[in-house]
Amino acid sequence: MSGLLSKYFGQDSELYNFPVSAYSDSGVPIRGNAEFLRGEEREQLPHYCDFKAEWFRMWVPEERDRYILIMDHAYNGMFTIRQRRDVEVPRTGDDGCDLKIWLEWVQWYAEAGKPTMAPGFGPTAGALTVPVEG
Repeated sequence: MSGLLSKYFGQDSELYNFPVSAYSDSGVPIRGNAEFLRGEEREQLPHYCDFKAEWFRMWVPEERDRYILIMDHAYNGMFTIRQRRDVEVPRTGDDGCDLKIWLEWVQWYAEAGKPTMAPGFGPTAGALTVPVEG
């Protein structure tokens, strides 16, 4: 794993619907037990993606921090941003506005071992999981 992406190790489980056990050399997080896989074996794992979408109210610190974390992953090549829409929300009591952002993104991951459930069931329920030829 590159030094740049090592900053995410141990922190990505909150963004993914599974515990991240390792990363491939190209920086893709691996779901499943990858402890005994060598670099070449990790690169040959099948890749999948989960589609995500969420509103972020930039005046709420927790939502702003999550937005920044997702965008940080995107700019480092781990997520793909599909759509972003900015909406100005008028503030009560003054002429100013706050910013609300609709964000759609794809999270890439590799699967170690055989998937135990059909896409969309179990740990990734509610997420669109699409196998990607690699």
